[in-house]
Amino acid sequence: MKQPSNSDEPLPKGLNMFTLNEISSYLNNETDPKSAEEVANAIGIARVTARRYLDYLEKKGAIRLDVQYGSIGRPVNRYLMGK
Repeated sequence: MKQPSNSDEPLPKGLNMFTLNEISSYLNNETDPKSAEEVANAIGIARVTARRYLDYLEKKGAIRLDVQYGSIGRPVNRYLMGK
């Protein structure tokens, strides 16, 4: 599985390596896709913050996005480590 911290390029403004590694480590230990809210609760950060990091990891190809559609309301984005 890809690790985002192996890159020499700087993180986007507002992101820090400690939180990025915490989220990556959490997702590495999970077998089921997790929502931004579940990640946020597990790490102890705001959902919006978790979403920014998850979007970054997904764009880098470190995690996979799985969109789950329910019968009512918005779809839920769920994230899983690896491709």
